[in-house]
Amino acid sequence: MLSFSSAHESAVVKTELEQMKEKYMHAERDGKAAEMQLTLQTTQHNQALASLRREIQLLQAASRPDERIQELEEKIGDMDELMRSKTQEIEENDDRFIE
Repeated sequence: MLSFSSAHESAVVKTELEQMKEKYMHAERDGKAAEMQLTLQTTQHNQALASLRREIQLLQAASRPDERIQELEEKIGDMDELMRSKTQEIEENDDRFIE
């Protein structure tokens, strides 16, 4: 009876081993597929990120002229104010000179 039981146990162990090998192969294949998918997603993510960075740079470059125009308008305003002040000062000096 022992040999039948041993043979049966051996067959069960072999069957379990084959099932485990099959599960391992499936897991290995699934792991490689997941790695490939992750690599693809990483590449797509990096490309999207690079595209967004380029877009940000373009938007920043496009907004700079507006900032530059505003700076120049402020400088013109300051120069106009200075010009008015100097003109008034000259007129006052002319008035005193004429008197």
